[in-house]
Amino acid sequence: MLLMGSAVGLVLGLLLGGRISALINVRLRFAVLIAAAVTLRFGTQIAIAQGVDLADALRWPLYASAFGALVGALVGLGFHLLNQAAGHLGVVYEVHPILSAAGPALLMSVVAAVLLSKTP
Repeated sequence: MLLMGSAVGLVLGLLLGGRISALINVRLRFAVLIAAAVTLRFGTQIAIAQGVDLADALRWPLYASAFGALVGALVGLGFHLLNQAAGHLGVVYEVHPILSAAGPALLMSVVAAVLLSKTP
């Protein structure tokens, strides 16, 4: 499914006027973390299916760490995109630089505080 989604995204990007050379400029720091999380998740499942006792004993910590890494990568990617968008929109709409620079961090802090306040 991931490969099919990547292929469709690549084809649509090329059809809409994108260039292959632009892929070189893409920052792929989150792709490594996502790949590690997916590998850990499915590696644990395969090890359990093959009867590895250690993987079966550590099932929940392994699944939780894979889920945590995936959520961390997606939150980090979301913050990166929000930060870039705020910077560009700040230039276009002539927003004060301090607000444009600090806005995404303040927004993520408020979201984190609200989510933490709802925990029992």
